Amino acid sequence: RSFNQIDEPDINTAIIYMIDCSGSMGSEPRDIVKSEVFCIDLWLKYQYKGIESRFIVHDTVAKEVSREEFFSISESGGTQISSAYELCAEMMQKDYPFAEWNCYPFHFTDSDNWSESDNEKSFNIIKNIILPNCNQFSYGHVGADNHGDFLDYLTKKIVGNEIKISLIQNKEAIVNSIKTFFSKGK
Repeated sequence: RSFNQIDEPDINTAIIYMIDCSGSMGSEPRDIVKSEVFCIDLWLKYQYKGIESRFIVHDTVAKEVSREEFFSISESGGTQISSAYELCAEMMQKDYPFAEWNCYPFHFTDSDNWSESDNEKSFNIIKNIILPNCNQFSYGHVGADNHGDFLDYLTKKIVGNEIKISLIQNKEAIVNSIKTFFSKGK
């Protein structure tokens, strides 16, 4: 009789959830996001051990918050998407170097953004910093209509499966959105 040693690989995985909490993201879109994030986070933590989850909220300014604050945040102010992407990129570079970590940022918004110049700035942060340093970037457009033009800007600029985009019109769309995010891709 002898032992067979089975090596289990170390998996360092970080999930960064970002939510637009500006005035245009009313209670229904925020509830949709919170429900979807809750389901994703619960499923991932059930399936995989040692996942780190981080939470970012933003309007014109982004900040990291606790899980509890993320699920209880209310709306205010305008929207500057680049603020969330800058904070996400900073977290990834500082805490989750790509050579050592699998990183999966998720951003949920109604695509309303401050300006065309911030659309460009936001896209450049995704393209030049976030995408090269993550396994997959997921973008959830929340709401039945397109309040802003960042979704259009984003879809015109991306090529192939660089970014997973999900349109989440209502609570009934959450399951399909999760399937979109976790379908094969990059």
